[in-house]
Amino acid sequence: MTNNFLPTHPYLSIALATLGLGAFQCIFIYYIMIKDSEKRHLQLLDKINHLNDEILLTKGEIIQLNKQLFKCKKNVTFYDDLNENILKKYKYSSSSSIMSDSLYLDVSENFKDFINDNPTIASEDNFQKMHDIINFDFKTIDEQLENHENLAAYNALKALYDESNENKKDIELLWRLCRACYQRGSEFAAKDSKRKEFMFEGKKYGEEAVKIDDTNINVLKWAAACTGQSTDFMGTKEKIETGHYFKSLLDKALSIDCSEYTLLHMRGRFCFSVASLSWIERKAASAFYATPPSATYEEALADFLKVEEIKNGEWLENLLYIGRCYYQISDKSSSLKYLKMALECPTNKGEAEKDMLNEVQALMKKCSK
Repeated sequence: MTNNFLPTHPYLSIALATLGLGAFQCIFIYYIMIKDSEKRHLQLLDKINHLNDEILLTKGEIIQLNKQLFKCKKNVTFYDDLNENILKKYKYSSSSSIMSDSLYLDVSENFKDFINDNPTIASEDNFQKMHDIINFDFKTIDEQLENHENLAAYNALKALYDESNENKKDIELLWRLCRACYQRGSEFAAKDSKRKEFMFEGKKYGEEAVKIDDTNINVLKWAAACTGQSTDFMGTKEKIETGHYFKSLLDKALSIDCSEYTLLHMRGRFCFSVASLSWIERKAASAFYATPPSATYEEALADFLKVEEIKNGEWLENLLYIGRCYYQISDKSSSLKYLKMALECPTNKGEAEKDMLNEVQALMKKCSK
């Protein structure tokens, strides 16, 4: 009796061997498939991680693009009455976005998550500050400045400036605040301490803005305006030094737009001031500069007349300067012509304009002698 476990029949042995080989092949193929699946799984995970990185980067780029877009919009809308001394609330403008409101809000919320997950890039606090400053709507402020509602515009902009350190670096806020200071200060009489206070404050904002961007026409224009007015409260040395900076601002601004009438008026005033320098002041200027500034009343008059072509009898101060120039070059009849126009010029009867009208009348008496 045979005790062999394996059958001795040759065909059965072959069948079993074939079956065993087939099973091995199936196991091997399954193993290869598992390995291939694992490899593809790892590749897929790698692609997913790469896509996640690109999504995070894209979110950041979207926020930056929106920041640039919103700054171009130049808008701030506030809940509170802007005539209040302290602005307490402001709202976001959804109309400034190139995307739908829902899409922008989704991006904002997702980007907040990104910031939280990446504390080395920025804090939640910094994100909120960036989110705030890029959503301001300056439309109301611009309308107030154009309508010379200067106190309301100044209060709103100053509250915004004091809100955070980030706001203090915003170029669109800085030049508007500089302009508001100039327009507010111009409401006071020539030697009034409040006029001096606003002009020097505006000069500070203008200098901050110029450091950030010295190619922005609005920055250069209003920085020059406050700088020029501030020299009325300076001694000879400081006035000469500041006058050099003032002229550099004008030159840069006029190289961008040589027909901007406020810049032409300021250049005319600069020429008039230089032409009016006393002998002592000219000597002082020579001590500071190898080539001290020089200008004539005729050069000043040319700029003022260009402005008059644009304003057509609507700017009291410019008409007064035309009258001054003609008087200095001994053309009293032409001086009287423009001084009479100045008397008929519409004004808001502020302290500064009252002073100018008094000077107009005094100069008319001189021309009549």
